[in-house]
Amino acid sequence: MSAFTPEQEREIAEAMKEVADKGMLVAAGFAAFRIVAGDKVPPDMMLIVHTAYMAGAEYLFTTIMSVLDEGEEATGNDLNRIELIYQELQRWRDKMIEQHGWVAR
Repeated sequence: MSAFTPEQEREIAEAMKEVADKGMLVAAGFAAFRIVAGDKVPPDMMLIVHTAYMAGAEYLFTTIMSVLDEGEEATGNDLNRIELIYQELQRWRDKMIEQHGWVAR
């Protein structure tokens, strides 16, 4: 389930590649969250939300890097682990869309 059309998904993917190439992928994700959240997050809570967002991003990146098998080539186990992370996050996205009608991307 996606809140975006296939064309929007392609546009988002291209934009994410551009910001990733500039070393700003995590910051861009939070900026997107702020736009989508609008006034759903009170200003006095935004610092807490930002801290939680960055902690989650740091945890996920660090954990992914630590669970990959050694070597330069991805292994079947690596691909399976990444797929399972994708599925876990997709379940969360689907729940947010179902419960709130939106998800930041």
